[in-house]
Amino acid sequence: MAPVTFNKRKLLLGSLLLITIIAAVWPEHEPAVQKTSAGTPFHPPKAQAAVVSVEFAPLVNAPAPHKQAPIGNLFTQQTWTPAPLASQLVHTVPVAPPLPFTFAGRYTEGSKITIYLMDGTKMLRVQQGETINEKYRIDKIEQASLSITYLPLGTTQILPTGVLLP
Repeated sequence: MAPVTFNKRKLLLGSLLLITIIAAVWPEHEPAVQKTSAGTPFHPPKAQAAVVSVEFAPLVNAPAPHKQAPIGNLFTQQTWTPAPLASQLVHTVPVAPPLPFTFAGRYTEGSKITIYLMDGTKMLRVQQGETINEKYRIDKIEQASLSITYLPLGTTQILPTGVLLP
């Protein structure tokens, strides 16, 4: 059998452990009674736990519990961009669509000028003052252009003819 050797460190830790256990278990003594100036013994007040009594009274005219509103869509698409400020909103002015017509030709009979326009695959024959499809009105026929008004907005557009009219 191997001889038992004591390590100084183990001996020190063991003795500290023993002292700690004895201090934890050792009973506490009452403090010494002090005498007041009158010669009567003075005992300091002992801490006492406060006793609190709580009574719960039943609710007599309690309102009925309200129903919770149904929850909406929990997984809506979210964006992290902030909403634009009122000063950043751009007010757009409605604009007439581009003219659907192309100039196809003209016919002059005295002072009366007839213009031929292509609307897709349809050939239209118009004169000054006439309306086309209740949306466009031919306002003025000039030498190199036609002045056409888009009636829903009242805006005037110019259709170049590419031909100098006499």
